[in-house]
Amino acid sequence: MDLMASIRMRVRLLAALFGLSALLLSTGCVSSARESRDDDLTRPLPKAGQSGQRQISIQELDQLTYAYADRFFMVISSATTKIEQGNSDANQRRIAHRIELNGVLSMNDIVSGNDPYSQVFDLVSAVTLESRLLIDENRAEQVFGDRAPVLINAIRTMRVEAWNLPAKVLTQDQLERLDYIVLEWRRTHPGIEQVAYVKFDDFAKLRVGNSLLNEVRAGHGLLAPLKQASQELRAD
Repeated sequence: MDLMASIRMRVRLLAALFGLSALLLSTGCVSSARESRDDDLTRPLPKAGQSGQRQISIQELDQLTYAYADRFFMVISSATTKIEQGNSDANQRRIAHRIELNGVLSMNDIVSGNDPYSQVFDLVSAVTLESRLLIDENRAEQVFGDRAPVLINAIRTMRVEAWNLPAKVLTQDQLERLDYIVLEWRRTHPGIEQVAYVKFDDFAKLRVGNSLLNEVRAGHGLLAPLKQASQELRAD
């Protein structure tokens, strides 16, 4: 079974078990900030590819994206399962289910797209915003209390690995602009909780987001330009 078929089967199973009408994350009371959140707020960006590095092919990027999506499912599913096991709080169990379901549906939607340039931006955007909500904004601790660390560690791990993808295809300047665009969107949309479904298209409507995406499509980075990518995809 190939990766996409595996992801789709998992999505169907999750949807059947948990339903698409699970509750939104509750706001809960505000608890004190912990060191785990501070680490994310001050995290360094990964180092972008060197100027002399060859351009990565679309096929290579596809493989990396698919592999990430599969790993994301396993890591987040493992964390939410640990939260649910032996947990008598039905609300916590429902929210854990929702986080897992949203994550796998979002990843499946991203890797099913037909724009290889937007895919990596969508992936980074979704994971970064989920990390902002659950870790930086303290939502995981508010909802799960002493069960939160396992989810915090999982989300942090996937956030670091997500940013390793654009680091392979963007220059350092582009990488920093992408980080700014995502975090600035969150600053101006603090009330949105279903951040797993936010796409880079939401940022591309802004001049700075559209400019960055156009640069990458034109080959101004370490990813093959649009014309070459189209030839590669047709030959695949």
